[in-house]
Amino acid sequence: MRHTSPPVRGRYWPAGRRVFTRPRPQADISLPVFSDLRAAWTGRIELQANALVPLNVYLSDDAGPLADKVARYGGSLGAVVRLSGLPNHPVLPQHDAALTRLFRLAAERALDVDLHVDETDDPDSRMLREVARVALRERFTGRIVCSHCCSLALQTDEYIDATLNDLLAAGIDIVSLPTVNMYLQSRQAGRTPRWRGVTLLHEMKSRGLRVAVAGDNCRDPFHAYGDHDMLDTFTQAVRILQLDHPFADWLTTATRAPAEIMRLDNDDSIGALAVGGRADLILVRARTYSELLSRHQFDRIVLRMGRAIDTTLPDYRLLDDMN
Repeated sequence: MRHTSPPVRGRYWPAGRRVFTRPRPQADISLPVFSDLRAAWTGRIELQANALVPLNVYLSDDAGPLADKVARYGGSLGAVVRLSGLPNHPVLPQHDAALTRLFRLAAERALDVDLHVDETDDPDSRMLREVARVALRERFTGRIVCSHCCSLALQTDEYIDATLNDLLAAGIDIVSLPTVNMYLQSRQAGRTPRWRGVTLLHEMKSRGLRVAVAGDNCRDPFHAYGDHDMLDTFTQAVRILQLDHPFADWLTTATRAPAEIMRLDNDDSIGALAVGGRADLILVRARTYSELLSRHQFDRIVLRMGRAIDTTLPDYRLLDDMN
């Protein structure tokens, strides 16, 4: 989920450009509600909170209190890695300062880090490598996940190679959002899009990075469609990212890899089949990948702890009073 930047307030850089933002008291509102929902849905869905805020927040006095609140509710620390009011390239001292503060706050509280990075078609946007550079310098030992990373696909082979080396050294996990990134990137009214908008999952996986596919926004201003169906997400990923011929173990990008990234892999039956496991799985009539990916599999059976659950889709009219 993305958040728009709050009104600009607070300090100035010497150049006189106001670039710091102070977060609204949204954390005080959202985190308690999230905690209640997480408790109510325990055993049915794994919910994790991420404080996804503008990077500017980590240049303000609000960063520490925000990190404390996130730690109190067992979340991860995050940011959209760009600075309001400043270009994303060249990399500026402010970028370094904000990322350094983010990683230090996370390390002090034993928090993982979850970032939205380079969601743009600008080949000069190179925050992904900057994240890896700062993480390595800070010797950060928590888990780091970077999502989107679109602009990497438009950069030179030499720069890509160096970036992948840094990502591997920093132990950074990558999540691609194939449907929303193809939907948003290269979008211009009256003009056919020129590229798919996704990051270099094949090159990342072959280099040894852990990669996953996921959904991002759903029926909102950033992505007008979708219903949080991970089977559909994997189906679209196969087509968009060409995860076939061979299929190999690409299915793990929607199963085991996300479980590992979310630190759920202490249970061998989450994201995988295991003797004596929890039996959380989807049963379909398809016998081959071709059959699986050619239909929506609406007649699927979903097991939770070995029991079939109701898969009736909710009526859209349930949301009418929210419009």
